[in-house]
Amino acid sequence: MNTATYSYSHPLWAHHLIRTVFFVVGLLFGFLAHHYDTLFDEGPAFLEYFLWILCGAFMLFLFHPSNRRPQPEFTADARGLLFPDRGSVESLFVPWEHVGKIEIGLVDAEWDGITIELDLPDEEITRYFRTIELTRKFHLLPVRNEDNYLVVGFANMFINRKKCVGILNKMKKMYGKK
Repeated sequence: MNTATYSYSHPLWAHHLIRTVFFVVGLLFGFLAHHYDTLFDEGPAFLEYFLWILCGAFMLFLFHPSNRRPQPEFTADARGLLFPDRGSVESLFVPWEHVGKIEIGLVDAEWDGITIELDLPDEEITRYFRTIELTRKFHLLPVRNEDNYLVVGFANMFINRKKCVGILNKMKKMYGKK
């Protein structure tokens, strides 16, 4: 059975734009470090090494295998939502029956994003969400609302929030239990 899937991640063009910015900034630090003696006659020597370290850090980020393709925050299909593996944390699958409201909301008190209510036991919350909240993948700390749903939020300036919420709600209505 071939069903529709949705992946919440940076569009490919935005991912390439971010990588290009990192490349240019890394080259700039490398240029400044390479020409340090002519640009900064009496500058401290540690600054030259610091510029080389910054150049290397930007290039390492750029060429790290996990940064070659956009990594989805979650995917949705006919079965429900799948939150992918995060290093030592196994993936989390949430069937549509355990998904509450999906809407545009204020994320992290600053950004408009999408918020998703999840009906999960405390063990699952602790296993998946508590261990990765420091990675800043979730811009809204997972909290329970008045209906006892866990509310998670995602803010991504490259994704059309209205379109995303519309797609997810349509999938929930189509594939969730009637």
